[in-house]
Amino acid sequence: SHLYSSVGKNDYWANSTNYFYCLYRQDGVNTEYLKLKEINQTSNYIGIPIEIRYFPAKRPHLFRIYFKIGAEINYLMQTQKDVVFYDNAMNPYKEDLTAKVGQPKTFYSSIYGGGAISIGRELKPSISIEACMPYLFLTSESFGLVNPIFGSGFQLNVQIPIKSKVQ
Repeated sequence: SHLYSSVGKNDYWANSTNYFYCLYRQDGVNTEYLKLKEINQTSNYIGIPIEIRYFPAKRPHLFRIYFKIGAEINYLMQTQKDVVFYDNAMNPYKEDLTAKVGQPKTFYSSIYGGGAISIGRELKPSISIEACMPYLFLTSESFGLVNPIFGSGFQLNVQIPIKSKVQ
């Protein structure tokens, strides 16, 4: 899974500014803010899905529609953070600010449902295109920058059978 999070301010806001202020440091009488365009975080996970599929048509056809429900457990492979400042003169603060952005947890889990179409014959190579929606995240506060509640996505599967003899 590839999760991309971004916090920023765009031109459609009421006052037409494309920046926001982020608290950088505060002590006794001094408060420092940084002027930002956006903060981005990209995290890549590898997971193990468990799915149950239901095929309404009993006989195999070249095109088959099916429905599925599933759950998965994912492990964090890597994460990257980036800050886009309003003024490039603030770039020396980039490392300090990205260190303040929360680090995603090592694991997350989710459940999902969806529908799909499979193209191919039984016991032959096939391709399926799946739409997963809704995609509900069960692990809270695990993504660092933002914490998603639900999502959606598409999946492309290529299946190549190893044993193609009917028994």
